[in-house]
Amino acid sequence: MVRIMIVDDHALIRRVIRDVIWQECDLEIVAEACNGYEAETQAAQTQPDVVLMDLDMPECGGLEATELVLACSPHSRIIILSASRCEQHAVSAIQRGAVGYLIKDIEPDTLIYAIRCAVHNELYITRPLASRVLAHFRSLQLPVPVDAVQRRITLVYKQVGAGRKGWQVGATGYHHPIVMPKRTTLVPVAQ
Repeated sequence: MVRIMIVDDHALIRRVIRDVIWQECDLEIVAEACNGYEAETQAAQTQPDVVLMDLDMPECGGLEATELVLACSPHSRIIILSASRCEQHAVSAIQRGAVGYLIKDIEPDTLIYAIRCAVHNELYITRPLASRVLAHFRSLQLPVPVDAVQRRITLVYKQVGAGRKGWQVGATGYHHPIVMPKRTTLVPVAQ
């Protein structure tokens, strides 16, 4: 059962979301809150799997509340719900830990799909914003962590020098080797 918390300052919106979720047999609502501070308290008590969080709320909005909820319930996955189509809001939400950003004019099936994505820690952004948010992150030109790459290259060279096969080297993680059974058959995948 997926445990869900709804956070929105409008009772009508919470009710509509509740009605959509109640139609799904594997989803249950464990808490509701009308601002970010209440969300923090409820999340600490109920430890929800998914939090549906309004972006614009009085006292404590969705972006700040995302950080508060994740601090007291780190396994929770947060989906921001908003009327805003501003890509910067979506970018800020993701940077603060949200795994989804939905425009409130979505279909009920889209909300359910986004919840299921969040459960698997998969990012879901409403279509009109998805390509713009992706373009924003691509434009950041983040530096490659040279130390991590150098450590991996050194590890690969050492293992090849020790006579290991390619699949054995590939199966070795950065920190812990993965032991593969001797009878493993590698099957080529058609392109």
